[in-house]
Amino acid sequence: MKSRFYILLVIFSVALLAERPAAQDGQLNASVRLQNATAINSEGYDFSPAFYKDGLVFVSSRRKNGPVDEQLGETFFELFYARLDPNGEPLRPSSFSLRVNSKVHEGPVTFNADNSVMYFTRNNFIKGVQGADSDQKVRMKIYQAAQGMMDWDDVQELPFNSNEYDCRHPSISPDGRMIYFSSDMPGGKGGFDIWVVLRQGDGWSDPINMGGKINTPDNEGFPFMHNSGTLFFSSNGHEGYGRLDLFMIDLAGGYFGEAINLGKPFNSERDDLGIVLNADGTQGYFASNRPGGFGKDDIYFFEAPDGIQGVEFPDLTTATVSVYSDYTGRGIDGAALRVYERVVDEQGEETLYKLGIAESDDEAAPLRLRREAIKSGETSEPTAITSNGGKAYVTLDLSKQYVLLVDKAGFASEQVPYTPADNTYNRPVEVPLSSDNCITLSGLVENSYGKPLSKATVHVKNGCTQRLSTLSSNANGTFQTCIEKGCDFEITANLPGYQRQSRTISTQDLRGKRSFAVRLQLPPSASSAGGAAAASDTVDKRINTVVRSGGLRASNIKAGQTVILGDIYYDFGETAIREGAAGSLDELAQMMKEDPVMEIELIAHTDCQGSETFNLRLSLERAENAKAYLIEKGVAPKRIRAFGYGETQPVNDCDCSEEEDCTDEEYEENRRTELKVLRKGG
Repeated sequence: MKSRFYILLVIFSVALLAERPAAQDGQLNASVRLQNATAINSEGYDFSPAFYKDGLVFVSSRRKNGPVDEQLGETFFELFYARLDPNGEPLRPSSFSLRVNSKVHEGPVTFNADNSVMYFTRNNFIKGVQGADSDQKVRMKIYQAAQGMMDWDDVQELPFNSNEYDCRHPSISPDGRMIYFSSDMPGGKGGFDIWVVLRQGDGWSDPINMGGKINTPDNEGFPFMHNSGTLFFSSNGHEGYGRLDLFMIDLAGGYFGEAINLGKPFNSERDDLGIVLNADGTQGYFASNRPGGFGKDDIYFFEAPDGIQGVEFPDLTTATVSVYSDYTGRGIDGAALRVYERVVDEQGEETLYKLGIAESDDEAAPLRLRREAIKSGETSEPTAITSNGGKAYVTLDLSKQYVLLVDKAGFASEQVPYTPADNTYNRPVEVPLSSDNCITLSGLVENSYGKPLSKATVHVKNGCTQRLSTLSSNANGTFQTCIEKGCDFEITANLPGYQRQSRTISTQDLRGKRSFAVRLQLPPSASSAGGAAAASDTVDKRINTVVRSGGLRASNIKAGQTVILGDIYYDFGETAIREGAAGSLDELAQMMKEDPVMEIELIAHTDCQGSETFNLRLSLERAENAKAYLIEKGVAPKRIRAFGYGETQPVNDCDCSEEEDCTDEEYEENRRTELKVLRKGG
């Protein structure tokens, strides 16, 4: 008789099932309710469900047409997807991916925390050609793919595969640091063993055998690592009820526990495999060929309101970490996130710990997990890498405290203490990063009469690399980017109907500068000069509503409205806010705390004393200081945009164009900060 394990694991070798002692009969999980997921089962093989977004991805041989695996007598396995209804039961399935499904076997599959990367089993199949080992057997390998715009892209083979043995059934840990899988590679305990690889930079470590607590002289496969720290797997070598049984082992406590048979109703006298559980362990799925099913293998849905006996589920939460540039507010992809457990002893001493696998020179020694203290200046492999606009997702224990370390080449590293229990509404953890190799370039594009020009194309050319960056001025005529230190730059602005203008700046001798400000005035082109001259009479010099301390309220400010923040005053040539002169900013900070959706622009203006370039830079620094003031009050940086217009938009007739001096009051009136509400909640 051919091995059941041989068929369901898609193993292209022959092995016989070992006889083993039967487990004691009994209902170990009396409260568990089990039912056949009839909507997704077929007459063929349906197995290995995996959670994906709001549904399941599973393996099936349901195709009626197409190439047939002669050893199975079924069409080749493909991946299918089914949404879940509000009760957690799967609905009618459809093909999962045109690009991943091929003319050979695919599956099982596993996904990282944000579903941006998948790892899956496939026949040794590269560029449309099957590979084979020295005995001409087609082996199984593990591949990864990245989520693209329309389908899964960039399919790559993982480095620990081989043409001489099988690697299959990947399961990535919730933190993305480990992949568990099944293999018959040399050095194992039996036929197929459970192995693990650890993330190392952009790659993976050599495989580590999970040891004799899990692996037996027979076969183990279908691992699933739950966020409780419990590893589930199937085995025909441990004491069980029939052939393949479902087992679990606690890996969360630092040392391996004992493998525990899940008992009935999970296990039967037939094959039971490929279990997955939701985060709190109350619902899940597995496959079985037990009597009463619809096909050769069926997927079963279960509910466990009291949990699974023997599994202790901590109170877990999935934290979203949002990493972005403190200059632009844009998310930073590819930032490394390291999560360490923070422990404070009775003496107030703080220690950071990381979790890893302790290896031993003694191959017979049991494998164990270790919790290692982080030494000063030491780094470990990233827990996660940001993607999708600078976001990463990590599973944390609500009863513990953590430190989040974030770093990215070209930015200064940040360390953020984080206690999940204090984040009542589970809002994203925001981590702004400052560039350590560039400074802010802010600019204003306007016409000859000082009116801001929107949608102007701005080219920034780096004299060191000749790289050309293209920007666009916003509705206020401003633009902002980060430019490299130690280079010369040419900034060119262009807009239909206007003449192109350029400015050159250098970041080679900064002398303490944190930012650059440029002003580009575009004269009208010859064909539009007449119309532009007529427009000079309509330059907008309106005085916005002045809101002074005690008058700033969410109820009297609408999205899109611009108001002048009263009680914020600056001395001539200074960027610091006068002490005690920030009443409106205090009220604005409180208003933004009460409305967590609100996003704003802070726009600073100067009087006309000094050069235009000086005033433009001065206004930007004033706006940045107002932004910093709000950040100190607890407002997230990405909710605030800061711009400086210099002397270009006075609110009175004091524009220094006349020979007569302006009054001190007029100068001070033009030295102002405006608030523009971009977005409001409610």
